[in-house]
Amino acid sequence: MKQERNIARGIKVVGGLIFASNMLLSGVSSPRPAKENTFSPTDSSPPNTLSIENFLSSLEIDPPQTPTPVFTPSPQPTEALPSPTPEPTVDYLAMSKVISEMQKRPDVFSKRVIEDVEIYYPIYKAVGDKYGLKWYLLWIVHEAESTASIDPKAFERTTGPVGAMQINLSYHNVDHAGDGLEYLATLLQRHPNDWKDIAGGASILARSIKNYSYLHKDLPIEVALERYASVRAGEYRFAIYEEYKKIFD
Repeated sequence: MKQERNIARGIKVVGGLIFASNMLLSGVSSPRPAKENTFSPTDSSPPNTLSIENFLSSLEIDPPQTPTPVFTPSPQPTEALPSPTPEPTVDYLAMSKVISEMQKRPDVFSKRVIEDVEIYYPIYKAVGDKYGLKWYLLWIVHEAESTASIDPKAFERTTGPVGAMQINLSYHNVDHAGDGLEYLATLLQRHPNDWKDIAGGASILARSIKNYSYLHKDLPIEVALERYASVRAGEYRFAIYEEYKKIFD
């Protein structure tokens, strides 16, 4: 009887092994209890969903950072700078030719007269160009009226003709005669306002020449010189003008 029971147990074990192997071969596994859904209605994200931040962190990648804006100060308005005063322009080549011609004529031009032209030629030329006059016409009047600003008496008066060109300011309006020529104040001259006086004399001569422009040839210039001083003085100055024209033109 004992032997029969052992045989029966062996048959059961073998049967169990055969059943288990058949179950594995057929792909059937034991059922597992379903996992409870723990999704709460108050949860803002759906169940089993991985956020972008968690996903990136799982990949060890830093989430994109919003760049910090760089503050750039607005450009401040700059104050307008005054226009620079034009630099004095002197035609030294033309000036050297004038001085050379004068040195060739010691019978006409003394050393003192040559020195006058060396000082005032740039002013005569600039003012003459503005008013359409020969530079030496202004030189003639300047020499005659104040010995090219050397005569102190020409500057001592408080009324009547005064200054380098002996202009009667109460009679002649020359306040703006030197407009545009302010840079001449930086050039060498014997008195600070010589350039203004020369410009004032040029404006008087130019207006007078225009008034007598109906006369022929250089007669308007002669009449302008006579009107500037006197008939006799004007005739003498015009004779010098005619002589200088032969030398410098």
